[in-house]
Amino acid sequence: MSETPISDSTNTSSKPTLPAANLQSLPKIFVPMQTVAGLLCVLLGLGNSLWGSIVVLCGFSVSVQAAGALTFGVVPFVSKRALGVISGMTGGGGPVGAVIVQLLLFSDSCKLSKQTSISLMGAMMIVFTLPITFIYFPQWDRMFSGSSDHTNSPTEHHLLLE
Repeated sequence: MSETPISDSTNTSSKPTLPAANLQSLPKIFVPMQTVAGLLCVLLGLGNSLWGSIVVLCGFSVSVQAAGALTFGVVPFVSKRALGVISGMTGGGGPVGAVIVQLLLFSDSCKLSKQTSISLMGAMMIVFTLPITFIYFPQWDRMFSGSSDHTNSPTEHHLLLE
């Protein structure tokens, strides 16, 4: 009885290794996960109890790490030729955003309390996540609209452009 291998390391195909349904669902999981992180950040700023803040901070940490993993999960499917550039831009976006938020909300010139600044940071996370729902994916259209009727294979059509 022959067993089928789960993964073939000799496969040199340029096709995505993730099933199209899973890749299509990544943005649909990312937006709620990032929104949950923003809401937990708002709650963290509003918290008055040490133990409550610790619980919220743990949930915030898990949701931020999950959103980051989902972000990097999409990177290989953006462009095979520019994989290093896309990965570098994605990796560099977080530190640039952190510096901007630090300067806006947590510098000495900011007159807001630390708790208010943390809540505003969470609100910014939510507001800046919402436009992601309007990103156009060539193979699936927009995030919440259905796929257009493509005559060719809709999940592989974008690969022909590379």
